[in-house]
Amino acid sequence: MKYDCGFTKENKWFRYRAAAIIIEKDHILFAGNERENYYYSIGGGVHIGESAEEAVKREVLEETGVEYEVDRLAFIHENFFDGDGTLEGKECHEIAFYFLMKLFNTFCLSAEGIFIFGGLVALLTTTVIWRGTTAYAEDPNQAFTLDPMIVTAQRTETRDLDTPATTNIITEQNIKEAGYKNVFDAIEHQVGLTSTGYGDAGQDFGFSSGRTVIRGYDRGTLVMVNGIPMNLKNYNSLDGIPIDMVQQIEIIKGAAGTLYGSEAMGGVVNVITKRPGGKTQVKVKGTVGNYYKDYGVTYAGEKLIVTASKEYSNKLTHSNAYPESKSTDWWVGKGQKNRAGISAALTDEIGFTFIYQDGNITRGSNNDAKKVGSVYKKYNYRYDDKRITTGLTYNGKYNGIKALVGYNYRRTEGYDFAAATPGPVSSSADLSSYIGDVQKTWNLGKNTLITGYSLRRENYENLVTKANKAHRTSNAIYLSYNNVFSDKFSATLGLRGEIIDDPVKSENILNPQFQTLYKINDTTSWYKTSAKPSKCQQ
Repeated sequence: MKYDCGFTKENKWFRYRAAAIIIEKDHILFAGNERENYYYSIGGGVHIGESAEEAVKREVLEETGVEYEVDRLAFIHENFFDGDGTLEGKECHEIAFYFLMKLFNTFCLSAEGIFIFGGLVALLTTTVIWRGTTAYAEDPNQAFTLDPMIVTAQRTETRDLDTPATTNIITEQNIKEAGYKNVFDAIEHQVGLTSTGYGDAGQDFGFSSGRTVIRGYDRGTLVMVNGIPMNLKNYNSLDGIPIDMVQQIEIIKGAAGTLYGSEAMGGVVNVITKRPGGKTQVKVKGTVGNYYKDYGVTYAGEKLIVTASKEYSNKLTHSNAYPESKSTDWWVGKGQKNRAGISAALTDEIGFTFIYQDGNITRGSNNDAKKVGSVYKKYNYRYDDKRITTGLTYNGKYNGIKALVGYNYRRTEGYDFAAATPGPVSSSADLSSYIGDVQKTWNLGKNTLITGYSLRRENYENLVTKANKAHRTSNAIYLSYNNVFSDKFSATLGLRGEIIDDPVKSENILNPQFQTLYKINDTTSWYKTSAKPSKCQQ
């Protein structure tokens, strides 16, 4: 005979319970019976000698006739209530473990006495008020503090512990607590990354662009916004992303070229913007200082987030750490930037992002000069910079399809005031890129197969020599198969084939990758990645 973990002592009653959260098509499953006038979660008492995970799988199968498996623990709920029915007159105390469940195989629910009601997905948030009691999750923003969910590394949502890569997650709360000025500033403070900046917080001077380098692989780090690649000429300037729009930054360290292409051989940074939802609110911010000041406003509603800001920087007589007597001692003049961003939820599955920035700044040398005619003039430049990143993303809730279309634009114009005839510098240019990507995920029991196609076209046009223009196009197909051999061991095989049409040198590249992961315990895992790209004969 099986015995529940519980006891009754006089008028006191206690039970240890396991319960299931089953969500399908934006509805959550509850059960009811003819005796009671309320609904309750699928689940029941944990048997002595039985784990909570074993108990919830057993209860779900018994009550629905459908086999589910545990995705992850969502929260722990401690409940005090006055009993009724068979517990009439009892003072009840219950501790319940609530697990988010997923289908073991594709199946449609069909069982008598089971009802589906919508609008209760809030059970998955941090603090849930239910019949006068409180359920506590482990983190204000995620289900777990030590094991957050990662989207970028495997192109599908996985727990950090199940991801065969070294990852860093910077949350909105981290940004607030640290007071990061912008995205470059936030990433620069992470371990294992090297940042190059020509001014304060990654300030760019034309195409002397600040950039992020993962694991020493210069021009091998891909930066994305909501999965839309931002690299132009394979430089990943982060200056144009409004920090007020950032929900989370995912940093993946190590080779990711199989899923994202050669620009991600060192790693990937994916900046995930906030998605509209919740109560309407307006936030106003401002900063005042001797060197830097800004002000901005953000509107957030159920379907739309809009932010706009303006910032000013004062002159720096010496902008780097070189001694003042050196020729590399540069000054930076006054500058200003205008930023705007839009995040819209067009539907539950389609999102729209628009990011805009324009600005200008001056800089020059305190000592170094060039000969102009018969005199020497110290270097003196001004840079005007305009950027746009925009795109549509589709995330199918039930068909396993993700897709995006994106566009990047950057126009940089430099002016040389020390030239014999002051005017534009030769590097002034228009850069743009068009991006398309579609992927399909198949859940094969515990295993997962992802296949996809990616298209990218980059365009370059010199603003001084208009005939100097070029474009680069890449077409790629990719796949990733994850095989879960046991609760502790899994392996992932990836493959990417890419055709690159380049004005200098076109290439066909095949990029295989093999990863293994072993979970040592609930907080530690070991992984190994092997990859070797090769060029194919044309």
